[in-house]
Amino acid sequence: MKLFNEATTFKLTESPTEELLDFDGLKVLVVDNFYENPDIIREGILGTPATYFTPDRPTYPGRHIDIRYDLSSLSTCYKSLISKYFKLNVDVDECLSKHSFLVNVLQSEHSDPNPHIDNTKGYASSIYFNILEECSGGLDFYDFDNNKLGTVDMKYNRMVLYQQFVKHVPYMPEGSFTGDLHRINQQLFIG
Repeated sequence: MKLFNEATTFKLTESPTEELLDFDGLKVLVVDNFYENPDIIREGILGTPATYFTPDRPTYPGRHIDIRYDLSSLSTCYKSLISKYFKLNVDVDECLSKHSFLVNVLQSEHSDPNPHIDNTKGYASSIYFNILEECSGGLDFYDFDNNKLGTVDMKYNRMVLYQQFVKHVPYMPEGSFTGDLHRINQQLFIG
């Protein structure tokens, strides 16, 4: 039996690289080298069956993994980043104390090319777990008229943070995630 240690698994690196992108007034934070042990998380993801059963997210086009782990160790980091780069108006501790370990598992053929918002308030965060040779595309951001403003490229152990009301869509070049290759990213909704 495999045992899970959240303190080790979800430990954050002490030397992340932070970059605030500005897409025509839209702020998107990119943090590289986010987790100290991303290989442990990736191994856990690859060893967990993903499902199309998504009753809490009925419009999600792909599969996901949704497991209850203790993510409270992420609170201090997210509070700091949100207050530093955005307006802190959510209870991060409360959100992450109830948040599950949610992983989007998507292939090119099942992706929805239409930009969407996640919610009208709060923040969303994606953390990529595809290794370098698997990475393709990224996350596209749009204005309210569906004009593309910019792309954040997919990169292993990269965290992207943005407000949930911002229109976005996974950018996956045609045929990039097929067969046994899936786009895998941890997703957090804070707020």
